[in-house]
Amino acid sequence: MLIDYGSFMYFAYLFVVILVCLILYFIARDESDCVKKVVVLFVALLNVAQHLFKGKIYPQYNGNVPLHLSTAYNVCAFLILVSPFIILFGNSLLKNFLTYVGSFAGMIAMVVPYWFIGKTAFSWEAYRFYICHGLLFISSILPGLLGLHELKFRHCWKIGLLFFLSLALILLNDGILIKTGNYPGTNPDDVFGGLTNLNPGWSMRPS
Repeated sequence: MLIDYGSFMYFAYLFVVILVCLILYFIARDESDCVKKVVVLFVALLNVAQHLFKGKIYPQYNGNVPLHLSTAYNVCAFLILVSPFIILFGNSLLKNFLTYVGSFAGMIAMVVPYWFIGKTAFSWEAYRFYICHGLLFISSILPGLLGLHELKFRHCWKIGLLFFLSLALILLNDGILIKTGNYPGTNPDDVFGGLTNLNPGWSMRPS
């Protein structure tokens, strides 16, 4: 079966992610804030683990995953890595940022999975894609659903500034990887050109 917009597997993956999110919500909603936080943190840490150790977990990499794929090389990877810290130590603004941007980033990737359109739905790379973005969506939206923090309208204008800061940190990450020869397909002597071609989060130019 292939993944195409509107196909059975296109909706099946979305359904599974939303179902898992609802199950966790109903399990934790009547528990203490401590239990709720543990549930959310477990999901976030699980995502960090699969991101950092994907070379050992997913067979398509055969234990030899490129270094950049375990770093904050794009928006979703950045959000995955910072999620546990925001959940544990973040202030109201950072938690709002994670809920808005993390939920949107995780869901929009699954709603528009253009990397997999026309390809088989049953591959380890497809599983990895939906696992990491599904866990990102769940760990980002659950704190708001469970009432662990309040979404405040006064933070909205600051969310954009934090997003631009995130893009700057992603560019710094990718620039270091390019310069040190750890980003395949790029030239260490042309960091700007490499960043422009990669264009993470459309930070270098319009798509």
